[in-house]
Amino acid sequence: MSLSRVALPCELWDAIIDHLHDDAAALCASALVCRSWVPASRFHRFEEISLSQKSGFRAARLNALLASPCGTIAPAVQSLTFPDALAPIQIRNPGTGQVFIKTLLELVPRATQLQHVRALTLSDLPWPLLRSLKNVQELTLTRVCIGQCLVDVVAVLPELRRLTLDGVTAVPYRGHLDVGGGDAPTTRLDTVTIRGSSIAFLGWLALAAPHARALSITDLAPRDLEYLLAYVNAVGPELETLDLAFYGGNFDEVLLPPLLAPCTSLQILRLHFSAPCDVERFFAFGGVFAHHPCPLQIVVPASSDVAAMNDFSFIQEGLVSFVCSQ
Repeated sequence: MSLSRVALPCELWDAIIDHLHDDAAALCASALVCRSWVPASRFHRFEEISLSQKSGFRAARLNALLASPCGTIAPAVQSLTFPDALAPIQIRNPGTGQVFIKTLLELVPRATQLQHVRALTLSDLPWPLLRSLKNVQELTLTRVCIGQCLVDVVAVLPELRRLTLDGVTAVPYRGHLDVGGGDAPTTRLDTVTIRGSSIAFLGWLALAAPHARALSITDLAPRDLEYLLAYVNAVGPELETLDLAFYGGNFDEVLLPPLLAPCTSLQILRLHFSAPCDVERFFAFGGVFAHHPCPLQIVVPASSDVAAMNDFSFIQEGLVSFVCSQ
């Protein structure tokens, strides 16, 4: 049946195309049906774009699409994964056989036109790209050395709300932390997740985002606790959620009270344990929450016997809940 005989509103066609969001071939075919189907088809087809060192040809093709006066895909791109943007790539001209070296970003300089990108993943800091993508709300940095540059990154992304740092190294902040002055930066960043990284940069984070409300740290090494303590002393009153998982699951219960003391607005404390026996040892310490009765979530392996841990007084008082990790 031809489309001329099916008089449906565009909204219904869009809803039908939405069901094809994970079928790349069907989306490509839909985009060729008629002009009114193009926006919905391209929205799903180009919603997420990933480029790497092995996709130099794809990067050049994307750049050609963005450079075309008939190109309309830029508004559809919501998520951009761009690792190794500054890494050199060896390119061979198929016509002449000539070999030349360019960075991935040099192959797709028009990436700066992707003004609708909301989620960005990088493994280095391509400043021309960062300065142009003003609407990024979620930023993931991997394998980057974090220091003063963190302050600059947050400053050039005014809409940034969530920051994830995965496997980063750090330049320690050694100065005195005072973030209560009137010249504190204005930023929307309120959620920070740190995975498998040194946290020696937390002083820089306090300067960049003094009003962050949620902090999550996994693989927290005991040697880095001094940086966490300095951080909560500076911005603790702003924190509402604190999520901690120590490296190897070994908590130092003695250090928890000084960590929690500055967090006067804390609403949820989430602690990760590797075994039920660690939970028992934690509560055996006693009194950790006597002066800070915020709700506590204990995260244990999925195989743990949660029912066997229901005898603690804190649980009976309704201050503790258990969550099984996947």
